[in-house]
Amino acid sequence: MKKSIVIAVTLIIHATLYGQNVLYKGTVIDAEYHTPVAYAAVYIQNTTYGSVADNVGEFSFTAPDSLKNVRLVIARQEFKIKYLPLDNQISTDLIIALQPDNIEQRAPAFLDNLGGGKSNLVALLSKATLLVINDWIPLGNPETNKFDFGRIQTFPTYNLVEGLRLRAGVASNSRFSPHLFLKGYVAYGFGDQQFKYRGEAIYSFTKKAYHADEFPKNNLSLVYEKDLYSPGEIHPRSLNDLLLITYRRSENEATYRNFAEINYEREYKN
Repeated sequence: MKKSIVIAVTLIIHATLYGQNVLYKGTVIDAEYHTPVAYAAVYIQNTTYGSVADNVGEFSFTAPDSLKNVRLVIARQEFKIKYLPLDNQISTDLIIALQPDNIEQRAPAFLDNLGGGKSNLVALLSKATLLVINDWIPLGNPETNKFDFGRIQTFPTYNLVEGLRLRAGVASNSRFSPHLFLKGYVAYGFGDQQFKYRGEAIYSFTKKAYHADEFPKNNLSLVYEKDLYSPGEIHPRSLNDLLLITYRRSENEATYRNFAEINYEREYKN
C-alpha cells in the first residue's frame, strides 16, 4: 500500500514538473507610428497554439513548456510577417513591433519606372488618391498628432437647399486620450447662407487603439447638433433599413434640425 502511494505521488510530481504550460503575453504595435496593431494573429510556428490580439493589440495564450525551439509568428494585413525566437527569453510583457508593408509608398516608384521618370506627378496623384481613400488626414506629425482633419469626401457637396456646401471637421485620437474622444464639424451653405455644426464627446469604457468607433464599442456619448436633413431620411429605422433609405418621401425638401442627445452603445465580440 505504501509503495502504491509513493508511486502515485511520484507520478503527480512528475506531471507537475513536466506538464506545465508557459504563458505568452504581450502587445503588438506599429513600428513606425508606435500605435497598437489590432487583431494581429500571434501563434507558435508549426503548432496550433496561439491567439488573435484584441482591439488594442494585446494578446495572451498558453502552450506546453515541452515545446523546443519556440518561434512566434506575428501576422497582420498591411504589415510584414515577423518571426520572433523566444528560447531563453521572457515570454510575458512582450512588445512586438511590426513593420508596415508600405505598399502605397512602393507604388509611386513602380509607376515612375513604368512612366519614364514622371515621379512628381505620380507622387502627387498617389497622395491625392490616399487622401480620398483615408478620408481623414493628420493635423501635424503623423507619428505624434492628437487630432485629425476630415472628412475629405464630404468637404465639398451640393444640394438644392444649400447649394454649394463646405464642411470641415476635426476628431481626436488615442494619443489625446485612449478613453475620451472629441469630434465635430462646421458647415456652411452658400445657398441658404446658414452655418451648421455638430459637437460630440465620447467616453469609451474600453481602451482604444486609435479612434472611438473601433469594434467592440462600449461608448457613452453626448451630442449637440444643428444641421439640415431631408424629412424622408429622419425615419427612426432608416439608418438600418436599405428599403427605407431608397424611399424618399421628400426628395427636394429639407428641414433644419437642432437637437442634443445622450447615447450609450455596447457591442459584443459574439
